[in-house]
Amino acid sequence: MRDFLSQVWMAIARRPLTYFLAVLSLGIGVAAFLCVAALTEAMLAGTTRNWAALAAEGPLIIVSVETRDTQTGFPLDPREIAARVREVMRCPVAVGASYSTTAKMGRRVFGSVPTVASSGDGLRYQFVGRERKKTAGRLLSAADDRESAAVCVVSKRVAESVFADTDAVGQAIRLDGWEFRIVGVVEAGGPGHSGFSVVNVPLSAAQARFRDQPAKSVWVAVMSETTRLKSDMARIVASFKGRLPRNADVHASSPWLDSLDARRDLAHIRLLLGLLATSLLVAGLLGMVSMLLANVSARMREIGVHRALGATRWRQAGQVLAEAGITGLAGGLAGILMGLGLLGFLAAAFRTQLVATPAWLAAAVVASVTTALLAGAIPARAAMEISPMESLRAL
Repeated sequence: MRDFLSQVWMAIARRPLTYFLAVLSLGIGVAAFLCVAALTEAMLAGTTRNWAALAAEGPLIIVSVETRDTQTGFPLDPREIAARVREVMRCPVAVGASYSTTAKMGRRVFGSVPTVASSGDGLRYQFVGRERKKTAGRLLSAADDRESAAVCVVSKRVAESVFADTDAVGQAIRLDGWEFRIVGVVEAGGPGHSGFSVVNVPLSAAQARFRDQPAKSVWVAVMSETTRLKSDMARIVASFKGRLPRNADVHASSPWLDSLDARRDLAHIRLLLGLLATSLLVAGLLGMVSMLLANVSARMREIGVHRALGATRWRQAGQVLAEAGITGLAGGLAGILMGLGLLGFLAAAFRTQLVATPAWLAAAVVASVTTALLAGAIPARAAMEISPMESLRAL
């Protein structure tokens, strides 16, 4: 065994540049494999968390009613729309509406502030599939809506930009001239504002105070059953036909149903990116094949002498595979170092978190060694077919 390993080492040591280029080629493929894996995980992590949150909600239906006329706004009362959905589904619903208010926070005045008003547990459904972390205080409650309390929840972004180091909870803001007290701070906001709304208030408080401003959109959330989810969505939309003005749009969607489509899309994305990562390793494999074949051709006389002295075909093939395996291991380790350095650079450049997990690092080494061994299969077969008689005649 020691003699075998010494021959492998001597074969590598006599051609350091060739093996260095092979290690570099394979290392680049491994580094690219790691980067693709880390980027894939970072890109899909948020979507996967969203899918889990959506699936946990069950077969939820969200009915949105919007106006195409931004000047006059939506003419119907949100509770009338909720009553229509409740009549069709015959079960409790959560309702909300979106407004655009003028807000005065501290000494700063903001125009056209996205404000979402919710009733009951409606606030909970605003954060379906999103980061709905409470960072301070509390969320709005059903009691706030029953009492038409002048309280609100603001986004963390507003709390940090307006109130700086001061605790936002307990501070007062004015919406369209009405004073509201901040009771909580959250990470994100409601639908219709790219996942971000500045202020959330109870629906009853909004209707009592924003009388001069009709809601620009209304949404209703109601639970269904998986077996009749699509039919319920169709029935709800049909119930509004002929009952709304022409400038109104009604749309029913199910985050739970969308999550199933998202899961299938995730599987396709993983497959495509996996094929991309594999193709990068295949490029390294082709380089290894050509390098090892060139080495076998250059060592035909040496292999012939070993065969004449008693070395078997399998020993020569094993030596070529051992060279390939060592090269693959070195390429895997070099690729990990290059990949980690590149991930650090990308993370700093794009200000995001890109992490190569231990599982991916192990997979990269295994993939590198496996690729090298596969590349060594053809040269190993070529080494087995070298005839000692023909090699000795060439001396």
